[in-house]
Amino acid sequence: MDESQSLLIQNRVELNKVIVDTPALLNMIKHCQDSEDINVSATVDHARGMLMGVLKKEHGENNIFITQTLPEAGKSMMKDLKSIIKSDADNQKLSDTNNEIGLYVSCQLGLVFTHKNLVQMIVAYRNFRNSIMIAYDVNKSAYGMNPIKCYRLSAAAIDALNLNDPTKLTDQLVQDNITKNKINISTFIEELPLKIHRSHLLQAFLFDHI
Repeated sequence: MDESQSLLIQNRVELNKVIVDTPALLNMIKHCQDSEDINVSATVDHARGMLMGVLKKEHGENNIFITQTLPEAGKSMMKDLKSIIKSDADNQKLSDTNNEIGLYVSCQLGLVFTHKNLVQMIVAYRNFRNSIMIAYDVNKSAYGMNPIKCYRLSAAAIDALNLNDPTKLTDQLVQDNITKNKINISTFIEELPLKIHRSHLLQAFLFDHI
């Protein structure tokens, strides 16, 4: 890996778009839909899993390529803030091969920004500064609306939660920080363009699922 690519991976950059391979997307959708069929109770947690891929600079654009999605793998997805601080995830650096670059979650009626999902976004950020979260809305899918959105924490959210300082890192926002960073839901979360990389054959399968 050359020096420019190494710096791109280690530092937070402006992202132009997120590109996901169709097989990875289908795997995520199947997991979310199957979990929703099982979790008939609203108290049961929704589907959650890992996004595997790479961040590359091509033609002047910083793009994330998702090559694989892995359903929740127990301990790997059950980290909390205490474990982040203890292990100091800053020491973990991505290489130019498939790596964990974020997470995906399922939700209903757009209710994706829960406290549990926020904690997992913080965990993902500490592992990889350009981490993302993909949300699959099972209700929108049922009514033919676009069910897939891609998000990441904004620079204002990172500052307000002290995510770059393990000694002050928190998942709680106090009014002083909200006022100081001028935070609201539109400035706390950054939505990213999502593009599906597909062939004509895979597109036919995709329309059967969405």
